[in-house]
Amino acid sequence: MEDFLHKYPDYKETIVHQVAENDFVVSTLNCSVSAITWSGVTIDRIKNGKIAETWVWFKRIRKTA
Repeated sequence: MEDFLHKYPDYKETIVHQVAENDFVVSTLNCSVSAITWSGVTIDRIKNGKIAETWVWFKRIRKTA
């Protein structure tokens, strides 16, 4: 992630919704860097207070010239 942020210092991420139940946290996100915007969903499984597994889906929603 450090290399990504160094390459794209204008990266922005906004959590739109976040729900936690039992050992899972589901988040919907809007992200952008330069002229690209995408949305996504992450599902994290928590074990002993730490993220044990993560599933991620993203879709580009806009690219401007």
